[in-house]
Amino acid sequence: MNRSHLAVVIVLSLRILPGAPDSQAALVDFTVAPNADQVVGLDVDSAATGAGWLRLNTDTHTIVWSLITSNLTGPLTGAHWHGPAAPGENADVQIVLDHTLNPMVGSAVLDSIQEVQLLDNLWYVNIHTAAYPTGEIRGQALRVIPEPATVVLLVLGAMCLFRSRRAR
Repeated sequence: MNRSHLAVVIVLSLRILPGAPDSQAALVDFTVAPNADQVVGLDVDSAATGAGWLRLNTDTHTIVWSLITSNLTGPLTGAHWHGPAAPGENADVQIVLDHTLNPMVGSAVLDSIQEVQLLDNLWYVNIHTAAYPTGEIRGQALRVIPEPATVVLLVLGAMCLFRSRRAR
């Protein structure tokens, strides 16, 4: 493969990598796995479970989310996004959620500081019940790192094929 072909392949590969310009780089996905990061010393003895996702659009500074819970000790008394805090630490309420829904869905616009905190995995959701007013379920919002695109692997394979043919 000559240098101009190699340059084209490299440029095309970079254009389709996750997070590359013009490849939906404005959308950042997060997962939320409640109760994995409960505050140390907070005694929560509950069979409650939950899961969720959050998506940040860095162009509009908007987040959207969906969270679902089950097996709580009683009705929800509140739910919030908190930050900034590392797993196991407490932080102030950033956004109040509509806890009358299950799944809890919503959206909000973030300021620049909140956006940086979220991107640094420093936000968590806290689900409150009467039995656990400080939070029965807590889940850190963790950024999802996309796997390499299949096309990139195919391009790299093609480069190897062309290189091996040229070596003959």
